[in-house]
Amino acid sequence: MLTSLNGLFSLDQITHIVAAPLIRTGSDFTHMLHSRYTSKEDLAAYSSHPNHVSVVKDSVLPNCDDIMAVDWVGDVLGRVSVVSASEWTATGKREGETRANGEGKV
Repeated sequence: MLTSLNGLFSLDQITHIVAAPLIRTGSDFTHMLHSRYTSKEDLAAYSSHPNHVSVVKDSVLPNCDDIMAVDWVGDVLGRVSVVSASEWTATGKREGETRANGEGKV
């Protein structure tokens, strides 16, 4: 899943993309996809791009119980030069994994 998501960097709309496991979290989310785009239009084009849709369908959805996406528009994000759109996506644990607090299964 992570390799497939990180492979989307080749799409023209993306200026930055990293998919990786979360180190610390107070929730059931275990992985994160952080991606940046030059504009809201590029984010929209990426979201509907056939390669993105295929990765989500074939690699993400079969491995995740839950997905949360947060999109925002901003002028400056950290040390990155001017960026006008960004996305943060968290994915949930696969079925059968024990919760962080040890209570039951997801």
